[in-house]
Formats: sequence, C-alpha cells, structure tokens
Amino acid sequence: MIISNIKGGLGNQMFEYAAGYSLAKDKGAEFKIDLGHFKNQDRFKNETHRDFQLDFFNVPYKLATEEEVVAVKKRYSGGFLPLLKLDSYLTMFNITKYPLLKNFSSDIYLDGYFQNEKYFIKYAKDIREMFSLKKEYITNDFEKMCEKIAENFDESISIHIRRGDYVTNEQANKWHGLLSKDYYYNALDYIKKETGIRKLYIYVFSDDSVWVKENLPLEGDVTYVSDSFNPAQSIILMSKCKNNIIANSSFSWWGGWLNTNEEKTVIAPDKWLAGSKRHSRNIVPKSWIRCAS
Repeated sequence: MIISNIKGGLGNQMFEYAAGYSLAKDKGAEFKIDLGHFKNQDRFKNETHRDFQLDFFNVPYKLATEEEVVAVKKRYSGGFLPLLKLDSYLTMFNITKYPLLKNFSSDIYLDGYFQNEKYFIKYAKDIREMFSLKKEYITNDFEKMCEKIAENFDESISIHIRRGDYVTNEQANKWHGLLSKDYYYNALDYIKKETGIRKLYIYVFSDDSVWVKENLPLEGDVTYVSDSFNPAQSIILMSKCKNNIIANSSFSWWGGWLNTNEEKTVIAPDKWLAGSKRHSRNIVPKSWIRCAS
C-alpha cells in the first residue's frame, strides 16, 4: 500500500497526490491518502491554515484509516522512511533521490512535497485528466472567463503575484521570499521579444489585487481575475492562457504545467526559495524559462 500525507495548499496537495498515485501505479499497489494533517494542523504555530481541496477536481481517492497509517509508519525507524522523514523533507526537492523511491518493495508512507514533475511525468495523461474540474465547478462565470481568454489566445498571458502568507507569515516570508517587480517586467519583456506580440492580453491572478493595481502597473489589456473563483478554477484558468508567468508558488506552477499548448512560454523565477537554490533546482521543468527574480 502507498499512502500519501496530504497537506499544504492546493498546489502542494496536487504534487503529493500525483507522486503517490504514480508510485502506486509503478508498483501495482493500492493507493490511499492520509488527511490527518488537516485535523492536527493547529499544532503547527507558524503554519498557514489550509483545507483539503482536491475535491474540486475529478480526483479518485481512498482515505487511509488511522490503523493503516500507524501500521505503515511502524515499519520504519522513527515512524517514517529514512529518506522521507518529516524533519528532512526538503531532500525530496532533489531529483537525485527520486530513483530510491522505487527500491522500496513494501508499504510506503510518503511525507513530503515532491515538487518535481519527474515523480509523475510517466502518468502525465492520467494526472491531467484527474486535475480537471468537476462539472459543478464549471460555472457560467468560469465559462465566460474561458471564452474571454480564447478570444485573444495568441496574445494571452497569465501572471501570478503571490503575496498573502508570503507577506504576513514571518516564516513563510523568510523561506519563500517575495519576487521583485523587475521579475514580472523582465518576464513580460522576454515574452514580447520572443513572440513578437504587440498587444498583450494579461490575466492577473493574485491574493492581493489591490496591491498589484497600486504597485505593479501593467501595459496592455489587463484583466484582474476575480478572487471569487475557487483555487482550482483559478489554476485551470491560468492553464487556458497561451503563456504563463508564474510566481515561486506551487499554485501557479500547476497553471503552467496543465497548460497543454505546445507553443507555450512558461517563465519561472530563477530563485524559487529565498533560503536556498539547492533545494529548488529541480522544481522548474527544463523547457520553462527562468528569469532573474
């Protein structure tokens, strides 16, 4: 049995699910998810409160029982795989550890973020199908926004400006850091130069649109996408744009990855984490462009 510990925001939950699903497929094992973290997250004082959000998508899952979680954890010293202990989860950002996952033949409890497409690229078709919106979330407003993007698809660019807990949470700010305004302007200049687009149709996704409007003036036809869309709808709307400028955030990472346009340009910050380049060097797919942040 493969059990994935699901935690964090929607982007992280997608990584965790995709990695567990893919490993279970490789091993022909049963796959279940553990939602215990959401019940106990109040114990983590510096952690932003999150809710389970994979239910926005057509994601099939079975919940692991407390007994199953305990049984699998007990197979390893300290309660976790030596490779995947919670206190060293950042090693899972490094793809050099990836092949080791397949070497374990018994039950596995995955506890980490797995922010690398190599954990699940083999099953990309499955993952993309599962990370599609459930019918009830394909609302009239959502469809209208999809139609608006499609009207000028070749010139469309999604931009994600992540603030929120990156500003208000001291630990998140120290670890992740905020991207500079120059990052976004340089990314836009790159797209204009490489694509020859004369007029940009920009779709801004942010948890602080007021700040963006006051501090990051943008040229072209700019649409500030309403925060009334749920997180999954926003990710899918990003993926509907031809080009994507993402933040140092797993949320917009998925907007770029779910974009199936073969001629897309996805720009990501060269430094994903303020604290370290080493732990984030494999997050960004090789086909994406990294821009000074």
